[in-house]
Amino acid sequence: MTYRSRTARLALGLLVLGLPGSSAFGGEISTRIEKVATTLSEGFRAHRPGVTGQTLAVFTFQAPSELEKRRVGFAISEMLVNQFVAQGPLFKVVERTELKKVLEEHSLSLTGAVDSDSAVKVGKLLGAKFAVVGSVETLGSKYQINSRIIEIETGEVIATSFEEMDSQAFEVEAKGYLVLVPKSQAIGIYVTGGRGFSKYTNRSPQSAQSPGLVAVVDGRSGPSGDSLDEGGVGLRYAPTPWLTVDGTYLLFGGPMVDAGKIATLNGKPIDKFNAGLDRFRTSGFCASLNWTGKPYRTIRSFIGAGFGAYWPAGSNKVWSYRVGDFSTGVSEGGMTYNLLMPASGLVWRPFVRVGAEWMIQDRFGIGLWGKVFLTEDRIETSYHVVDPDNNPPKYDITLQGPTFYFPFLAFDLTASLYF
Repeated sequence: MTYRSRTARLALGLLVLGLPGSSAFGGEISTRIEKVATTLSEGFRAHRPGVTGQTLAVFTFQAPSELEKRRVGFAISEMLVNQFVAQGPLFKVVERTELKKVLEEHSLSLTGAVDSDSAVKVGKLLGAKFAVVGSVETLGSKYQINSRIIEIETGEVIATSFEEMDSQAFEVEAKGYLVLVPKSQAIGIYVTGGRGFSKYTNRSPQSAQSPGLVAVVDGRSGPSGDSLDEGGVGLRYAPTPWLTVDGTYLLFGGPMVDAGKIATLNGKPIDKFNAGLDRFRTSGFCASLNWTGKPYRTIRSFIGAGFGAYWPAGSNKVWSYRVGDFSTGVSEGGMTYNLLMPASGLVWRPFVRVGAEWMIQDRFGIGLWGKVFLTEDRIETSYHVVDPDNNPPKYDITLQGPTFYFPFLAFDLTASLYF
């Protein structure tokens, strides 16, 4: 059996006393935990005068489920261990590694609560003479802590202590021992931004005419690559430590810069009216179910699957430009040049995704995600040239525009806040 030596106890005690928020030099909570340890020690001396150097095992305090999830009982026991070590030779405190080993052999956890009967059983296996057990309850904004020293051999209660402390102050001073975000039933909100990689297919050269007007599309061969910028907000819920559910509302937008466009009207080039005008816009919602891998230090990994539901631009008009003098680029009226996108309703798209999240702080994480869509969905566009100043119009021509494909691959960054 391994115990802290006198020198190690004193060194560790001094270290603990020097840590901010966890010592007699700390705040209110450190003072009250010290008072608990002092009360128990004085009670022990009263029942066992002159007895020193007794082996003592400190077990995690029992707590209601909500406090247990955040390891409040474990935090109290750890802070008490530090105080008993700092007090000197009255007790030899059982090493936490030894205590953890024996607890695991009996399917118990170091951070889980242990009742008096279990403490006696485990204490005998450890060779300890005495044990500290207790409970913590919530009353308003206070934590009420009941603790006692019991004799392992007889189960007799040797000393007791009762203390109240402010719960918010405890959260601050005991932060290093607590789980501020529960492993299950956790909720996260996040903002996201990224890029989706799409493609479109250009049309072959084509022309159309109306009385007094001839329009020509300068087709370009083969598919072209492009990208859509995306951004949005989301909600994440973890019903268990290994499962998360994600829901995200997204907005998309990006140019179709190389699509075959109307090149001339009545033989006059209108390239200056094409550049940067062809755009695709949509919004959508993504939902996914994700398996959460075992954390590696502060990094968590995810793999999952889900679906996206997308709504193409509600106006159906991607852009519109009023054309005038084509040679000078001056808009003087005469006709309107539109790129139209037909209403196609919802587009449903299944996907698989992987991701990793770095927990910078207890509640805040930065994530990188990748999605691969399993279906190829597209939208056919058209060009429309019309004379808006006459009824009926003198000119009214429609030509086929490029075929736009929804992104097949997307990468996103997220910034998440958990509760």
